[in-house]
Amino acid sequence: GAPPLQPVTFRFGIDASGRTHSIRRVNAAAAPFGSDLEPALAATRFDGGKGRTECTITYEPSSAPLDQAPVPDLMSYSVSPFTGQLPQAGWDRIRAAGNCLDAPRPQPLVRVLPDFSKLPKTPGVKDWSMIDYDTDAQGRPVRAIVSHSTGNKALDEASVKAIKESRFTGGARTGCRYPFWTRAAKLEAPTISDDVAAAPEGATCQRPYPYATAPRLTYPEPYRRRMIEGWAVVSFDVAPWGEIGNVKVVASQPTEEFGTHAVQVIRTAKFNAAPSGVSGCIERVIFKLGADGTKPLEGAEPNPVY
Repeated sequence: GAPPLQPVTFRFGIDASGRTHSIRRVNAAAAPFGSDLEPALAATRFDGGKGRTECTITYEPSSAPLDQAPVPDLMSYSVSPFTGQLPQAGWDRIRAAGNCLDAPRPQPLVRVLPDFSKLPKTPGVKDWSMIDYDTDAQGRPVRAIVSHSTGNKALDEASVKAIKESRFTGGARTGCRYPFWTRAAKLEAPTISDDVAAAPEGATCQRPYPYATAPRLTYPEPYRRRMIEGWAVVSFDVAPWGEIGNVKVVASQPTEEFGTHAVQVIRTAKFNAAPSGVSGCIERVIFKLGADGTKPLEGAEPNPVY
């Protein structure tokens, strides 16, 4: 079978605003148990004030059968799955007691959504609200409450209001559930200092770089999901025939993963051939989200099975 999952420890700093930065994995040999660990820590906020360095945190893996897993965790995953759809046993845990799912299932006659454009969003966090409600004989929601949520009060209130204003077929029902969610607010990258991006002493590589093939920028998906931007400064040498080598990360923020990804980006480039090679090339790789990075936008699950 697969080896047991191991704890993962990170070292990081906290700036005066409470934002985390300089996130580095300490036990690099440990098998990771999720691609969201570094992004989640990058989105974490601490009390502001005096900046701190050399902070550490350890994530301890835990597991449980789906029929025993915490319901809020299952709800959170169902709203934002990223390693496959939730199995049936997980949906069975999420469903509330009642007859809302008895055939024929109620269908929306009027589906009202919150005005997401007016709701505050959390940087790096996809907020969601799970609303529990019953319907009367005319299909009007009654006893609508927030079952579980990420704590965005404005989204909670708007979601309850949206459910109360919706209308359904099926007559009187109990134990209905419906999720609303809003995307994370963009978390911009920390500033790059000029000294970090300075060419090393003795460098023979001169700008503008004669790229035959420019670097092909791709965005690390775990950070796109959380709307987290980043950057890396990478050094490299170039052989006379144009191949790039000796690629090293000089600095990266807010996590070392942006540096790892930047190395892959730089290796997609190639220089024009020259009489001799050069050394000490420095390139800034900026990971900045545009229109494509903001999709999917906020909304509601179109066909919930709660």
